[in-house]
Amino acid sequence: MHCEDLAYTASMSRTRGAGHAVQRALPVIMLLAIGLLAGAPSRVDAAGINECGKLNTDGYSVFNITSRVASCGTARRMARAYYKGRWTNTPNRAGRPFRRGRYTCRYRLQGYEGVDMRCTAAGGRVVRFQASS
Repeated sequence: MHCEDLAYTASMSRTRGAGHAVQRALPVIMLLAIGLLAGAPSRVDAAGINECGKLNTDGYSVFNITSRVASCGTARRMARAYYKGRWTNTPNRAGRPFRRGRYTCRYRLQGYEGVDMRCTAAGGRVVRFQASS
């Protein structure tokens, strides 16, 4: 073998050895990365549901008031405003989104006069309540 051939063979074996080590380590690195991403809960995943009570007045009931990330004060304030008729932009058809401040709300009809309201906002904030007469 000539000197050039020896140098080429030596460089190829070094390159192949380094590449082989990276190839062997790659699955371990990927598993660690996936484990770190899956193990770190986001604010939304970690947030529990807050039970915020009910409002009963004049034969009309707002109940199952809950919130996630948002405070119970915000949830109760929204439910009270709905009960008192301050939500003037509620659409005639259920399921259509509408805005209440920073929240986007939708409602479903439950029975003859029941409503299931769900409002969401940025940051994983959720307010939900049911109302019926």
